[in-house]
Amino acid sequence: MLSKEQLSTVRNASKRSLNVIDELLMKEKIPVNGWSDGLLTQFMEALSSADSNNREDGIGAGEREGRVASDLVRRLHFGMTHGIGRSGNIAECQPKALGSSALNSIANNFALEALQLLGLNHCKKAILLPVCTGMALTLSLLTLKQMKPTATRVVWHRIDQKSCFKSIIAAGLVPMIVQPKVVQENDRFELILDEEHLEDSVKFCSDEDILCVLTTTSCFAPRCPDNLESASKFAAKHGCFHLVNNAYGLQSAFIAAELERCLKSGKVDLFVQSTDKNFLTPVGGSIVASSNKELVKSLGKLYPGRASAVPSRDFVLTMLHFVKNGLLKIMEERKAVNECLLRKMMILAKEFGENTWQSTGNEISIAMSLKNLSSAEQKHFGGILYSKYKVTGARVVSSTTDVSTIAGYEFINFGSHTNFQHDGYLTVASGVGMTFDEIDKLIDRLSEILTEMRNISKKSGV
Repeated sequence: MLSKEQLSTVRNASKRSLNVIDELLMKEKIPVNGWSDGLLTQFMEALSSADSNNREDGIGAGEREGRVASDLVRRLHFGMTHGIGRSGNIAECQPKALGSSALNSIANNFALEALQLLGLNHCKKAILLPVCTGMALTLSLLTLKQMKPTATRVVWHRIDQKSCFKSIIAAGLVPMIVQPKVVQENDRFELILDEEHLEDSVKFCSDEDILCVLTTTSCFAPRCPDNLESASKFAAKHGCFHLVNNAYGLQSAFIAAELERCLKSGKVDLFVQSTDKNFLTPVGGSIVASSNKELVKSLGKLYPGRASAVPSRDFVLTMLHFVKNGLLKIMEERKAVNECLLRKMMILAKEFGENTWQSTGNEISIAMSLKNLSSAEQKHFGGILYSKYKVTGARVVSSTTDVSTIAGYEFINFGSHTNFQHDGYLTVASGVGMTFDEIDKLIDRLSEILTEMRNISKKSGV
């Protein structure tokens, strides 16, 4: 038998865990100290016990009662199988799933706090959606459409990433495509948002028909993050909204500062970011936020039906793992990784007679010219980089006059963000979570491929 002192020790240990969980439920703030896996599991089990399908002696007499056939699936979800939200509002409490609803509320509050920690102090409300960035943009567009129902056109600065463009099409809206301006210096070039190009895109339509301007911050080099101030002036002049695709822009202090300036002055209506790209969670979630609380509330009410709680769960658990200091630390580490990757890419480029650069304001993506490789060699390079050397995420972009058709719209030189004909280039990114060891291996493999291709060219007399 335990002595009174020993029993007291056991009880106090249990109370400490419960007190930590209770404090989180009451405050819904990201803690200072990280949680152990054991405490995270205890937390999830406590929430799960509040859902109706996990209560003792409960009887489900409806068509949706959280029933799950597979025990493995049940364990993966900690028994939380009801999802979040109600049919009329994804942010509303679900009476059958009080634990899941608490998790949803914590996720939304954590999302807002995380954005503010990363420099977006004038962000006032955020909602975590169980959809990726493209669908979150569509929901944002539909929310704005409710505010200006007669408008049908979206002014969109070209970025050759299909989900952003298709988010406009999925919302039943008409894209007004703005071509980037090319700023060239030798074999380096940048693609920027030009105010004249913006104005030219709408010279044949009325202001009443323009719903919003859709800008993009995070992007592949050599494209620059869009000038949010210029886009905001355009939006104010034409009486339209400003929606920002900030997919992985939270990783960049420069982008965060630009976005914060516009939020402070009320020049951005909604902005969207991915949970997996910024916070190292599995793919499937995004955060829509604003300095205007009512807009975010309207978006939550627009979402049809209940939703999966998985992205909210994964985000909350990840934030409880990182906590405040951990989140700031991985962002600082990413900055150091970017500096290292850029430095080593410059050395590599010089060795092979190429050039490496980062576009203005683009602190994540790096471009290296491939002017010494033919178009066919560039395609071969990109192919073996992935298939033989197991490098993912890097992109080899060759210039082409070919036309790609997406949802009925034609794009010349798709993948380059521009019709401009260039010499070809490679892009790599210093995304959050990348390690210095990965950089060394990447440089070694790029060097090996380029050396092999140079030797083949010498033998063939090219």
